Amino acid sequence: MLNINFISLQNNSLQRKAAPLERAGILNIPRLRNLTHDTVSFKGLTPDKLKEFPDIYAYASLSKLPLSQYNSPDEIQNLAKEKLKGLINLEQYKIPDPEHTEDSDARIKKLEEWKQYITKENILTKDNPALGCIIFSAIIKDLKPNNRKQPEVLDKRALADTIGELRDATKKGGRLDFNFINKYKQNLVKGLSGLENQDVSSEAGVMTGWVRIPSKKNDPENFEANVKKMQALSCETWCTKGEGHARAYLEEGDDHLYIENGKTKVSISFKNDTISEFEDVRNNNKIPVQYIDVVKNYIKENNFKGGEKEIQQAEEAKIRFDKAKINLEPFIANNDYSAVFEHFGMVTKKLDDGKVEISAYIQPDEHFTYEDLGIKENDLFKIIKKINRGVKFRDIPIKDLGQLTEIGGDAYFANSQVENLGQLKTIKGIVYFNHSKIKNLGQLTTIGLDAHFGESQIKHLGKLTTIGKTAYFANSQVENLGQLKTIGEYAYFSDSKVKDLGQLTKIGKSVWFSNSQIESLGQLTTIGKDADFSTSRIKDLGKLEYIGGDVYFDSKTKGLDFSKVYIKGKFYEFDAEGKEKEIFKPCLNRPDGK
Repeated sequence: MLNINFISLQNNSLQRKAAPLERAGILNIPRLRNLTHDTVSFKGLTPDKLKEFPDIYAYASLSKLPLSQYNSPDEIQNLAKEKLKGLINLEQYKIPDPEHTEDSDARIKKLEEWKQYITKENILTKDNPALGCIIFSAIIKDLKPNNRKQPEVLDKRALADTIGELRDATKKGGRLDFNFINKYKQNLVKGLSGLENQDVSSEAGVMTGWVRIPSKKNDPENFEANVKKMQALSCETWCTKGEGHARAYLEEGDDHLYIENGKTKVSISFKNDTISEFEDVRNNNKIPVQYIDVVKNYIKENNFKGGEKEIQQAEEAKIRFDKAKINLEPFIANNDYSAVFEHFGMVTKKLDDGKVEISAYIQPDEHFTYEDLGIKENDLFKIIKKINRGVKFRDIPIKDLGQLTEIGGDAYFANSQVENLGQLKTIKGIVYFNHSKIKNLGQLTTIGLDAHFGESQIKHLGKLTTIGKTAYFANSQVENLGQLKTIGEYAYFSDSKVKDLGQLTKIGKSVWFSNSQIESLGQLTTIGKDADFSTSRIKDLGKLEYIGGDVYFDSKTKGLDFSKVYIKGKFYEFDAEGKEKEIFKPCLNRPDGK
């Protein structure tokens, strides 16, 4: 029997037992009542006139509505009613990429649960679209067709607490500053962790401690509830934020989470009764040095088996960490960041403008970061102009790349905090914009290898002129190619929002247009290999002069005129069953079509 010194979640369900009660599917919340009022004219609303209608006031304030343009609370409720109708159309939240059908289905399943509860079950929201809009807008805020993020799980008590806090906030008057989703997440962690009265930190109401989530074997009756707890309490960077992975982990063994100040920092996963994995916020399966003692003590107290190798690695890292703090002290005091890089094995070269070129940018250790050492990475980036190798920005807590102009290898922006590329002009390797916060390419002109735009927020390519190899536009938000002139190898426009090719003149190898928005090839003169026009909207070949491979059509596009285009390969038509057959069409080098 384990001596587990923490709040067990084993017998708790998602609906915590502290009142309010739920009767017949209706959540009755203390201090909160239904909005009731006569339809009267207020001749221009003001915050004072809405004091009796806190939900309407909150909706108007958070939506930044000009109150003076409305004559009654009913007008605002009607506005919210129409908006809510649009928000709860769940089709818009599906993920179109067929590779992510499972994620899409899981997202819609969760949203359907929210929709039913808000519009049909909860007495406070089902006839109150203003409050319904506030809640649903918060839940779907980060859900896009081009990302795989999941909505937070529905916990009725956490929602009730958050509604109560919103109501209280409206009583203060003035501008309403209330982040509904952040408050909901805090209440979710507080309720599901069972840490409400344990080890309260200096920040009132925020909890710290260990939480155990039992496996399917150890708590079969509450397995579904525990899967939801796993999702809700997992760090944002972990795969267990998704239902499928949370389920898979709990089918193998218990999971233990360390929560500090309301945020999950470390997990210990088990396979049967043996530790199988550690995880931290960097998602690299390591024990961070700042939590080594917490983890060791917890394992010792409970006589857990396994994890010896990882513990030893973390202890060795702690020795390196302590030495580094001492050795770096004079460099940090003098803002000598070149010396910091060199201390960790990176070669630096001072440039004429005072900036530096470095051989690589890597974190000092798998178990700790520059920030852990007390060095702000924004300060480090202020001196860097060129990085000769690739960079994984997910591990770097910066939003702006500052004076950096060149990255000599691949650039990984997925799941990073970077929002602004600053002065960056060249990325010589592959670039991954998927799941990033970047919306604008800024000064970027050249990508040396592949460019991944799928599941990104980028709509316009700006000053970008060259993509050296493959351009992936499928399932992206890109609509405008900006100044792009050359794609060195393959171009995937299938299932994209690109409307025209702009200044693009050359595609080095093959191109796919199926299910794209493009109707004209515009300035494009050269396609180096195959061109697939099947199931596309292409009507005009523009200035096209050369295709170096085969051409593919369907019944709707086989009428395209290639009489002025040199075709090195053959023509093929797809039938209704997707089978191809060779057809003959006139082209520049074969006027008779043969």
